[in-house]
Amino acid sequence: MMSEIDLTDIAIQWSIRLSFSLVFCRVLYATNQHGKSGEIPTRIGSWLWCSGYLLFCLHVFLAFHYVHQWQHENAWQQTAIETEEFTGIRRGDGIWANYLMLVVWGLDCIRIEYARRKKQVPSSRVNWIVSAFIGFMFLNGTLVFGPVIYRYLLFPALLLLFVAWQTNSQKK
Repeated sequence: MMSEIDLTDIAIQWSIRLSFSLVFCRVLYATNQHGKSGEIPTRIGSWLWCSGYLLFCLHVFLAFHYVHQWQHENAWQQTAIETEEFTGIRRGDGIWANYLMLVVWGLDCIRIEYARRKKQVPSSRVNWIVSAFIGFMFLNGTLVFGPVIYRYLLFPALLLLFVAWQTNSQKK
C-alpha cells in the first residue's frame, strides 16, 4: 500500500514531467504546423503552453508545501545539495531562476492568450526570449534534478526537434 509520502513524491515528479511533455509537444506542434514567426497563436498551442505552466505551478506548490514546508531556506539548501551532486559546486541560487520562471511564464501565458483572442500576432522576439529561457530552465532541471535516464533521453528529444525544424524549413 502506498503512503501519503509516496503519492506526494509521485505527484511532484509527474507534475513536472507532464509540464515538460506539454511544452515539448507545443514546440513540436508549432514546428510542424506553422513554424513561421508572425502568426496568430492557435488554440492548441496556447492550451499546451498554458497547461504546461499550470502543471509547473502545481509542481512548485507541491514541492514547497510537502518538501520545503514553505521555507525558502529549505528550498535553497535542497537546490544547493542537488546542484553540488551534479556540478561539484554547492549553490542554491538556481531557486531564484525558478521564481523568475513562474512570473515570466505566467505573464507569457496571459500575453499569448490575449493575442490569440484578439487575433493579434505576438512579438516574435519576445516569443524567442521566453521560449529560450523556459527551454534553458527545463534543460537545466533535467540535467541537474532529473534521473540519470533523462540525460540519455535528452539527445534523442533534441534530435527530434531538429529533424522537425529541418523538415518544416524544407517545406517553405
